[in-house]
Amino acid sequence: MAHVVRPVSGTVTLASDRIVADVKDARLCGIALPLRAVLAPGNIDVVGRIAARAQPVAGTITCLLGEHYAMTGTLDVDAELSANGPVDALARTVRGTFQLKTHDGQFQRAPLVARILSRDVVAGRLGARPSELMASGLDYSELAVAGSLDAGRVRIATGTRHAAAFGLAMAAEIDVPAGHFDLQGVVALFGRIQGAMQQTPVVGRVLGTRAVGIPLSVTGDLRDPTVVPLGPAAIGQSVVNLLRGVMNTPVDLLDPLAGRQSPAP
Repeated sequence: MAHVVRPVSGTVTLASDRIVADVKDARLCGIALPLRAVLAPGNIDVVGRIAARAQPVAGTITCLLGEHYAMTGTLDVDAELSANGPVDALARTVRGTFQLKTHDGQFQRAPLVARILSRDVVAGRLGARPSELMASGLDYSELAVAGSLDAGRVRIATGTRHAAAFGLAMAAEIDVPAGHFDLQGVVALFGRIQGAMQQTPVVGRVLGTRAVGIPLSVTGDLRDPTVVPLGPAAIGQSVVNLLRGVMNTPVDLLDPLAGRQSPAP
């Protein structure tokens, strides 16, 4: 998927062996991306940093991920990016780190989320049909993602999704040039009563509520992902710990393959 950076304004300094461009106003999918580029014969060195707050999500996510995805809410993002190499290979050399959070919006179109909710082991525990949840827009309070980029691969160290319907913790790797991703995570479901209780930590602890987590693998193309239930042993402890923090309650992992659940380690 190609993206265009615009508009662009800045200053250019010419020297005998290089050109230095300090770009103050460049936007990628509506997000400000100031950068510095040094152009020498046969090579470009680029460094950029993003620090955006309360950026509208609508339009930005669709621009970045394609028309199959649409969200509302606000976005906070911090990222440091760099690339070095010949012009025709520059995109494959991008490296950096990023953190982003979106707040208080809806998933309007999201094949990855819809496919997770549609799995029998998940759908059977929802209070409504997955199609109904997505048709009216699936509310969320926060989606947080942190990770790194390295030579065309995005590694997501953490990812959480928190709403009245479910919570999600995950670790993923995305091959950007190929458009392929590999995600392992745990989705935890709770009804309206349990959802309200998890918003009140003291009550939750007193009544001994526990969340049921379902381990899943999601692979393929973001437009048409494949979701497969996993056994608890396939999920890393860091993902389980992240989910516990999101749910603010102990988590019992369901083994979809054996049809039973047990406390997470």
